[in-house]
Amino acid sequence: MILKTLRYELAEGIATITFDEQGSLVNTMCQQWQQDLAAATTQLLNDMAQVRGVILASAKTTFFAGADLKAVMRTNADDGPRFFKEIEAIKRCFRQIETQGVPVVTCINGAALGGGLEVALVGHHRIAVNSPKILLGFPEVNLGLMPGGGGITKLTRLLGLVAAQPYLLECKLFNPQEAHQLGVVHELVDNEAQLRERALAFIEAAQGKPEAAQHVWDRKGYSMPGGSPSSPKLAGLLSVAPAVLKQKTRGLYPAPEAALAAMVEGALVDFDTAMRIESRHLASLMRSQVTRNMINTFFFNMNSMKAAKVEAAQPDAKDAREDAVHALVAKARGNSKPSSLAASADFFGRLLDAYLSEAKRLLEEGVPAAAIENLALQAGMAVGPIALHQAIASDDLRADKGTASMSAVPVDQLQDIKDRLLFGMSLEAARCLAEGKVASVAQANIGSIFGLGFPAWAGGALQFIYGQSLSVFEARSQELAQRFGARFALSPEVMAALKQHQPVY
Repeated sequence: MILKTLRYELAEGIATITFDEQGSLVNTMCQQWQQDLAAATTQLLNDMAQVRGVILASAKTTFFAGADLKAVMRTNADDGPRFFKEIEAIKRCFRQIETQGVPVVTCINGAALGGGLEVALVGHHRIAVNSPKILLGFPEVNLGLMPGGGGITKLTRLLGLVAAQPYLLECKLFNPQEAHQLGVVHELVDNEAQLRERALAFIEAAQGKPEAAQHVWDRKGYSMPGGSPSSPKLAGLLSVAPAVLKQKTRGLYPAPEAALAAMVEGALVDFDTAMRIESRHLASLMRSQVTRNMINTFFFNMNSMKAAKVEAAQPDAKDAREDAVHALVAKARGNSKPSSLAASADFFGRLLDAYLSEAKRLLEEGVPAAAIENLALQAGMAVGPIALHQAIASDDLRADKGTASMSAVPVDQLQDIKDRLLFGMSLEAARCLAEGKVASVAQANIGSIFGLGFPAWAGGALQFIYGQSLSVFEARSQELAQRFGARFALSPEVMAALKQHQPVY
């Protein structure tokens, strides 16, 4: 059976599913693949009387790349039920393949990230080429998503709640050697040619051994490593974990919170229920504009920058962002080009001026420095304008402005202050785009985040505009301009540039 994204073959009792998406350099969980997986699974079930073992393999240089992120970018908030149905259909196929009582072996010839590793985890026995260049892991939280094809449920049951946390919440990646030490990979080979040979050897040795055709979590007497959430040694830790996580995310990033919830809730129930809980959390995230913002910038924009041979930091490196702010604004002030971000010093200097000037105006209007600083951080800025000003200037913006606290600001003014800080920077980025001061939307987004600490949840200074739609941004800009000054006005020329460069997926 040769389909558009995979091949199914049955020979001498061995069913082989080879992933090979036509017209693509990598395998993805596109709509066609979902249909083909269902067809191959149905065929496998029909052939089961003749099957002694199953091999999962890839015809690409990587094993499997994961979700079709362009499809995610085309979604909207009403697609939640469809997402849930699709995710559950994929997992139903996975579950059918892995519960037939025959050994399933995964041959990992290259990178398996996100959904790709979830495909790999269908195998009871996982063999990988022992190359340090191959990366495995779950980077989804960095993109505003979470592993939802079984990744959270399976890795939590494989490693335990505490041990799985760095890989699921912090997106720690690992090579095959490290995967072998974790138990994510069971066997290493020197080269790709040995993969099938070792897979066939495992299947032969597994005949008559029921446990060889079962995942550890499906075996009788299984208990979660490190204990369940109700165990005394974990209960106290887990009771404070959400608060600790929220302190880090400031409540702006739903993905790590959803991933933690899926881990803990899933660990309290049986495997199949845990899988449904995981699907619900992922479907909810896939409806989120924050998710689309982060995918746009930390996947598509970042890849376009890498394609231009631009070196960029990891998207989850908050400390690196803050270090970059202090280093790069100094360069921008000195009219030197921060080459690692490939944007002009003029771009950085104009956005920096917009940020600090707005903070100064707020101070002059009587807004307490503490309120400005806290609201900037609440909005997602890596560094508040007061602290940033102190890092690059000799004077103190707070001088003679009093020591009033956040509570002195009326509640109805809080959003205005956040918007003035963010809209000012975004409008300046849009003007730079219109005037050619920045070469691309990707440069503006990546540069504003890593160079100036613009909120990552927004996807950068220009994605902040596109994420809320041009019409909504324009309306709010006009309102801000009428109330606070012409600097918030969106000119026809700038609007034309934003329309011209608007990303399409």
